Amino acid sequence: GQTAIVNGLLITGLGTVLLFLVRQTRISRRRTSELEVISDRNASTVSSALDAIIAVNMDGVIVEFNPAAARIFGYTRNAAIGSRLDELIIPERYRESHRKGMERYRTTRQKHVIDAGRVEMSALRADGTEFPIEFSLGATQGTNSQLIIAFLRDISQRVAQEKELRTARDE
Repeated sequence: GQTAIVNGLLITGLGTVLLFLVRQTRISRRRTSELEVISDRNASTVSSALDAIIAVNMDGVIVEFNPAAARIFGYTRNAAIGSRLDELIIPERYRESHRKGMERYRTTRQKHVIDAGRVEMSALRADGTEFPIEFSLGATQGTNSQLIIAFLRDISQRVAQEKELRTARDE
């Protein structure tokens, strides 16, 4: 009698655990599917953006380089990923300042340019020419470490038009 009761309780307990595991598996699959949709949506957004989007890790190494960045800077995605941002697109005269800013953020998390809005400066194309850009920076948590995301825009045309307007006004 007691053995039958214990066996019945064990079978009931195992059945309950099995139902729980099946339910958890379904929840996990649904969440995985939702995350895949979100990941696909984010990848599509980055790849179709008109502005350059470049993500760097805390060592300043490029981990993402969208098609607009390739078009604007003249590097293929494969050539850019794994390269140091400062050596690839930052003119020599700004590199030390960039490195110090990265080091300050890495050690103190003090934001000076990150989340500070739009900033204008010069950048380098693959052919070595400098051109004016407008950029903004944000920070986010990556899978293994924090990332800095740069949104950059070539403003050469706007700068040229503003110069023409000033020249016309002065004449």
